[in-house]
Amino acid sequence: MIKVSHPTGILNAEIQLPASKSISNRYLILKHLYAPDLTVKNLSEANDTELMQKALLAQDLINVEDAGTVMRFVLATCASREGIKTITGSPRMLERPVVELVDALSTLGADIEYLEEEGRLPLEVKGAPLKYDGELDLREVRSSQFVSAIIMILPLVKGDITIRINPAMNSFSYVQLTLDVMKTLGFRFEFDSENIKYIDRTDRPAEVWVDSDFSSFYYWFSAAALSNEANLSFGGFTNPELQHEWSWLKDLKFEGLEVEWEQDTIFLRKHQGQQFKLPQLLEFKNVPDLAPTFILLAAAGLENEYLIRGIESLKYKESDREAVLISYLGVLGSELQAAGNNWLLSVSSFHIPQGHRFEVYEDHRMAMSLAPLGLISMISVEDPEVVVKSYPKFWDDLKKANFVIEEQ
Repeated sequence: MIKVSHPTGILNAEIQLPASKSISNRYLILKHLYAPDLTVKNLSEANDTELMQKALLAQDLINVEDAGTVMRFVLATCASREGIKTITGSPRMLERPVVELVDALSTLGADIEYLEEEGRLPLEVKGAPLKYDGELDLREVRSSQFVSAIIMILPLVKGDITIRINPAMNSFSYVQLTLDVMKTLGFRFEFDSENIKYIDRTDRPAEVWVDSDFSSFYYWFSAAALSNEANLSFGGFTNPELQHEWSWLKDLKFEGLEVEWEQDTIFLRKHQGQQFKLPQLLEFKNVPDLAPTFILLAAAGLENEYLIRGIESLKYKESDREAVLISYLGVLGSELQAAGNNWLLSVSSFHIPQGHRFEVYEDHRMAMSLAPLGLISMISVEDPEVVVKSYPKFWDDLKKANFVIEEQ
């Protein structure tokens, strides 16, 4: 356990955020399948990316542990390549559904067997060349990562195949990210909002660069919002437009913070006396990983009520983030309730109970979403090492901005 606090509420630091694990993991899959001599520069050091590298080198048994992206992308990869693999994971991973991806791959001719419970890991995958002619309908698939997994193996599938997708699905922006990353490697697709068809591949670069991670930036955005004053900079953003979180920020109607991108650096500033304000409608459909950070930020006494949308997938993440958020908000004097197809966040009397210890349920994003609250009052966070999943140096970076991190 650690205690997190800040003596002045003033943040001044130059922070090097981790490289994007979403982009890193896509490049690793594409390198493995199509371009073994590709150089990927600034590869993420997150545990998820290390797990991806280990999984792609594994001979027979692949343990994806708690990495959902690794499980989904590697499953499709194994199905499309010769060899027999067994894929398993952590207890939480064994609870997460995989049937939609297995069914889609089976339609393409994959040979996949459930070894225990139907619809769940562990799986035995007998890889072989895939072939399909016609439309593969993925419009009812709930996970964008399932769709991305199929897209990345499309060039290997023999036949005249078109996949149909639902652009209104949650996290669709990550499907677009997959197409954009493949485009950098010369892959060409026809894409008309609902239909994707692989065309061919042109010349590709010898090396690619992975930008800093925008999801990690938002913990700092929350910290700056709760600060008295902030002057922060974050390097490594050569093309922030590639990550949907950047465009989401540009559309967010917030007040009291200045965010600027100059060359490869993003600057985040708050002047003394400025009051931060969020819009009272918060839509997370394409950025569900940001929801815990912003819901806790909204609860920190900013307004009385917020309408929340697009958090249906939270219960299927590393933890049941919906349930965890409801628990946190109850402790903090707020309430999150379903309101039709939306959620209503009611802030009555925000407070941080002295001595309360926040469990994070082995979920990296819950731990990091809590940290900015240390600017208001000291908080205690259990299991702080979970941040290795995506942002291994998170607590050290907080210290650079004069947060006090005390191990207990």
